[in-house]
Amino acid sequence: MTKWLIILFCAFVSEWQYITTVLPFCDCNARFALIASGQDAAPFVYRVLTPGILMLFGNSLMALAVFHLVMLIAFLLLLWAWVEQWTQQGIAAVALATLALSLMYPTWSISEYTITEWVLWLSALHVLLYWRRLTVK
Repeated sequence: MTKWLIILFCAFVSEWQYITTVLPFCDCNARFALIASGQDAAPFVYRVLTPGILMLFGNSLMALAVFHLVMLIAFLLLLWAWVEQWTQQGIAAVALATLALSLMYPTWSISEYTITEWVLWLSALHVLLYWRRLTVK
């Protein structure tokens, strides 16, 4: 239960910082519309997963904030599980990731879709570990 409370607390703190430091200065709706329609410049034009999902949800700042919060919770849970596998220091990793995000948000604002990539990478690492364990047995 403590793990969940810490992860949720860190996710909400990080999301609050995202909403206050990134969203007021981001023209995300127009950018995502350009990316989803294939009209933005490379390399952004190839990152269509998050803009496509947000276009389905209405392409509003509220949709972006909710999507970011859900992906942030997924990222922190996957990060905790991955670090816990190797060092049993998952909570410390979640706290450090929250601190790092707090420092990154002022300069990271154009990468709204990166949180999706982090979740996909950590999911892939978990799948590879699972497959490895199946083949060892």
